[in-house]
Amino acid sequence: MSEEKYVTLDELIKRSLQEKARKDKDINLDEAWEKFSNRYNVRRPRKNLKHWAVAGFVILAITTSLFMLPTQGTAINLKVFQSIKSFISGKVQTAYISFGKENKKDTADYLTPEVYSVLKDVRYDILLPLDMMDVYKLEKAEVTNVGNSRQVELLLKGNGSEVTITQMNIVGDLNQGNSYDTEDAVMKKANVKGQEATLIVYKNGFSKLSWVDRDIFISIVGNISEDNILMLANSTKRVNLQ
Repeated sequence: MSEEKYVTLDELIKRSLQEKARKDKDINLDEAWEKFSNRYNVRRPRKNLKHWAVAGFVILAITTSLFMLPTQGTAINLKVFQSIKSFISGKVQTAYISFGKENKKDTADYLTPEVYSVLKDVRYDILLPLDMMDVYKLEKAEVTNVGNSRQVELLLKGNGSEVTITQMNIVGDLNQGNSYDTEDAVMKKANVKGQEATLIVYKNGFSKLSWVDRDIFISIVGNISEDNILMLANSTKRVNLQ
């Protein structure tokens, strides 16, 4: 009696694949893909080269400018490369490129001997618009006692404006208000270096901005536009002159 042999379905599939592999050692991938796409109605994936082409063009332009201006290349802000990365990913970001070597100045370079002699005895860090001191000149400084606080007034001139920056260290409670005619001015909420600020814009061209930076109350007032007063405020940095 002959012996019956039982073969599972998996074994049959395995044998069929092995036989197919022996016959077709060289597989044509393009032909295989064509058969697969015709059967299942799919498209061959394509690489999206658009963003990379744009990025390559921008980087090439910047690199070319560096070689053309070798003495000025060090002044390019590295943020521009972050901007390129953001542009590729689809985000909007403004990039600033400045040419020319940056000459950093000490705070004392912006102060006259008279102004320095007045401010050197102030026991808290004074806020000075250091990033705008090439535009505005510090003409005068006054220091007065207001209760237990020291009030500093700085008179700056430049860019067609005359501006007074007043600051005072807060000791205890501070009550500060703003009064104005609603027909002559508009009050707005602003932001100065992450701090909430109050901006009053007058119809006669004057503006007033006030805010608190840590323990210092600051106000800026003068014949200055809304944009310029915000730029001036955001350029302030703490300076210790002692």
